[in-house]
Amino acid sequence: MIRRIRQFIRAISASLSPADRDFLEEHLSAEERNLFNNMALHDQRHVLNVAYTALNLLHTLPASTIEEVNKPLLIKACLLHDIGRDKEHVLIIDKVLAVLLSDHVSPLILKWGLVNHIKLKSEASWLSKRCYALYVYRRHPHMGYRQILALADKYAQDEEQVKFYRKLAELIHQHHCYDRPARSLELQLLQQADSLN
Repeated sequence: MIRRIRQFIRAISASLSPADRDFLEEHLSAEERNLFNNMALHDQRHVLNVAYTALNLLHTLPASTIEEVNKPLLIKACLLHDIGRDKEHVLIIDKVLAVLLSDHVSPLILKWGLVNHIKLKSEASWLSKRCYALYVYRRHPHMGYRQILALADKYAQDEEQVKFYRKLAELIHQHHCYDRPARSLELQLLQQADSLN
């Protein structure tokens, strides 16, 4: 509970420093930064913290293991793992509700929020918007996966880039799947860093 309170305080006081902006410029392409910028400020701060934590965790590993990690892939995965939660649909209150209620909300309520979102768009009720936000919160790994695949289709210039983006999409898709037996080192570091932030 104390961890959740700290997360909330960090979320409402989130900001990005010039050093954070330099880090993003160094590690994300312009198209990837567009996806990053589509997240709410509190999610931007969170994913930056995840990236910094993952790099710190990486340096605690044996040298032979560090060499096995695809560092550019790890950093991009950390910075983009929550792009499925966009600032238009998931407010801080939605994140709080999702954390408190996500294990107790019926899939029918989430589906109702999705259907009303598709039908009504901006005319949806406050409750319907919150239900859709819970849907987004729960489905954001898949939504982010699809965004990265779309990015690959649009901007990848060769087969190597396509492979890289597919690996990135898979990391984003699986970042909440802790029960997978053959997790890559990048996924393990992403998940560990995410759980610490």
